[in-house]
Amino acid sequence: TNAFMKKTLDELLEKYRVLACAWYAQYSLDEYFEATIEQYLLKYIKADNKDFRKYVLIFSDPKDMTEVAEERWRLTKLAKEFFSKKESLSKLSNTAKAKIFKHLEKFAYINRGLATSKPYTYQDIINRLKELKKQVEKEESMNKLIYQVSKQKVKDDFKWALERIKPRPDFMVVIKQAREHSYMRNRRVEAFFNADYGASFMYEEIARRVKFNPNWIMEVSVPEMYDALKGKPLPNTKEMAKRFKNYAMVVRRAQTKLITDPKEIKKMEKEYFVDVKQTKVIHGVMASLGGIIRSRAKIVLDKHEIGKVKSGDILVAQFTTPDYVPAMEKAAAIVADQGGLSSPAAIVSRELGVPCVIATKIGTRVIKDNDLLEIDARKGIVKILN
Repeated sequence: TNAFMKKTLDELLEKYRVLACAWYAQYSLDEYFEATIEQYLLKYIKADNKDFRKYVLIFSDPKDMTEVAEERWRLTKLAKEFFSKKESLSKLSNTAKAKIFKHLEKFAYINRGLATSKPYTYQDIINRLKELKKQVEKEESMNKLIYQVSKQKVKDDFKWALERIKPRPDFMVVIKQAREHSYMRNRRVEAFFNADYGASFMYEEIARRVKFNPNWIMEVSVPEMYDALKGKPLPNTKEMAKRFKNYAMVVRRAQTKLITDPKEIKKMEKEYFVDVKQTKVIHGVMASLGGIIRSRAKIVLDKHEIGKVKSGDILVAQFTTPDYVPAMEKAAAIVADQGGLSSPAAIVSRELGVPCVIATKIGTRVIKDNDLLEIDARKGIVKILN
C-alpha cells in the first residue's frame, strides 16, 4: 500500500540522516590518521626514506576486504577461468552466463551509486571482462592481476611494513584504528549504495502508480515523493526538462529547497562563485604510488560521463565512488579534487595498482578534457603540458 511505502521511506530517510553525521566526519578522520601516522613514522625513519609514503599508505589500508575489492577479485578469477577454457565473450556458454548472473546477484548494486545510475548489467560485466582480456593480451599475467586485488596482497604488504618498521604498542594502536576506520568508511559507502539500490524498486513502483517516467523518479524532491504517495501528480515534462538542464538545492535550517528558475540559479551562481587562478602545475597528495605518467585527461563530473574514459587516459574527477570502478580499471592514472587516504579513489587505485593523486582541490576547475598531463606519481604533482 501507499501507506506502507511512506512508512518505509520515513524509516530509510531517518537512517540516512543518522549516517550522514559519520559520512562527513570521515574527511577529518582521514586527515588525522594521515598526519598521526606520519608523526609516528618519523620516530623510526627519516622523511626522505624512499619508502616513507609507502608505509603511510599500507598503514591506512582497510583492515579487511571491502565488497568493491571482493567484486573485482571475483571478477578477475572468473576472467581467468573463462580465458583458460577459451570462452568467447561474445557467445558465452550457459554455464559461464550462469556464473555472471550469480556474480550480479551479490554485486550489481555497486554500480548503482547514490541514485546516479543503474546497477551493473550482464553487458557491463562482459565489457569489463573485455578490458581484462586487453590487459592479458598486453602480456599482463592473469595470476598477477588476481593477486593485485586479493586479500593476500594486503596481508603481504602489511607484513612487509611491520617487519621493517617494527611499531611499538602505542604506534600499533594508531595503525589498527586507521585500518579499522578505512574499512568502515568504505563499507559505509557500500551500505549507502546497497540501501539505495533496494529502495529503487519502491521508487519505480511509486512512479508507475502515478504514471511517471521511472527513469526520472530520482529527480524529484522528498515532498514531491510524499505527494505522489497521496495520489498527486509528479512534475510535468516541461518542469523536468528544466531540472535536467540545471537546478540548485539549498539547505537552510534542515529544510531543503529545490530551485529550477534559471534567473534565481544565475543569481546564486554569482553569489557562490569560486574564482580559481589558472595554473600549469597542481599539487596534491599521493594515494597510490607510481612513476612519471603522461597521457590525455578526461574530466568526469558525473557518473554518466565515465564512458568517455578510454584505456590509458587519465581520469580527473571531483571524487570517485565505487560506481566509477569501470573507468578506474581503464585509467593510466587518477586525479581527484577531494578525498583522503581511505577514500574510494585512494583505496581502489591501490588495489588496481593505478597511480592516484588526491586532494588537488582545483583539478577539475583547471584541467580540461584532452589536456596532455604529466603526473609525478611519487610527489603528487600534476603538470598540464599542452
